[in-house]
Amino acid sequence: ILEILPSIGLEARVPKGSLYIWARVIDGNGDSYVDKALEGALVALAPGSAYGPGGKNYVRISLGVPDDRLVLALERLQHWYCLR
Repeated sequence: ILEILPSIGLEARVPKGSLYIWARVIDGNGDSYVDKALEGALVALAPGSAYGPGGKNYVRISLGVPDDRLVLALERLQHWYCLR
């Protein structure tokens, strides 16, 4: 997942142990990214701003879904991000 993030406009550090990826939006803010990803890729992400003001440039990607759904979501995000 971490290797794919730059191709969808995100970057993150390896989590020490969690069920999500906390990813920084490289060019923009989390709220806008989340709205556009839902509209353009049909993928729901949580905006970092929901977790406090320090999260405004972040999104939260849940890992609590089956692997095949996560792969599909990442593929959709890649396709959407390349076309935008």
